[in-house]
Amino acid sequence: MPTWIQVKEGTLAAGEVREDFVHAHGIVLQALGRAGNALLQSHPDDWRDRLVALRRIDWSRRNTELWDGRALVGGKVVRGNINLVLTTNVIKDVLGLPLDAEQQKVEYAYRAARAPIARMAG
Repeated sequence: MPTWIQVKEGTLAAGEVREDFVHAHGIVLQALGRAGNALLQSHPDDWRDRLVALRRIDWSRRNTELWDGRALVGGKVVRGNINLVLTTNVIKDVLGLPLDAEQQKVEYAYRAARAPIARMAG
């Protein structure tokens, strides 16, 4: 994460990163660990090469289309188990990893709950 490097180098305050991005919060660190474990299990030889895909994720808290209901609820970072699963799902999807049965069930429920909102907005 480029912003993590900037914090380490002292060119960016950690508080700024936490204010603007979800990747600076515990829920995303846990989700990265879970997805990383799945990546190591399924791709032990080329897992490093696959990590570049994480650059495609817009980690900005302003990206409410992606993070609302996953890592954010009402604009605040939440650490519930369902939120952790939903955040992990985003990362696994970008890494090209399949969801397990429980993750798929949680994802279906999340999307079903959001569908009425999308219909109302459209």
